Amino acid sequence: MGNTRDMIFSVPKLIAYVSKYLTLEPYDTILTGTPDGLGPIYPGDEIKGYLGNISSVTFQVDENKENMGN
Repeated sequence: MGNTRDMIFSVPKLIAYVSKYLTLEPYDTILTGTPDGLGPIYPGDEIKGYLGNISSVTFQVDENKENMGN
């Protein structure tokens, strides 16, 4: 399990960077990678994110699709 204080770039810096290239809307999520010591993710894995005791979000990892968006 990781913590935002352990990230290379701070959350405000990441938001500022992403905001240069696209408009962030409410409920948008910025995925930054896995904490140190965790291995790769695979289809069928579940990713959970937490904001303290306030809320959580869960993602199911799907298969990598080539030419997505076409």
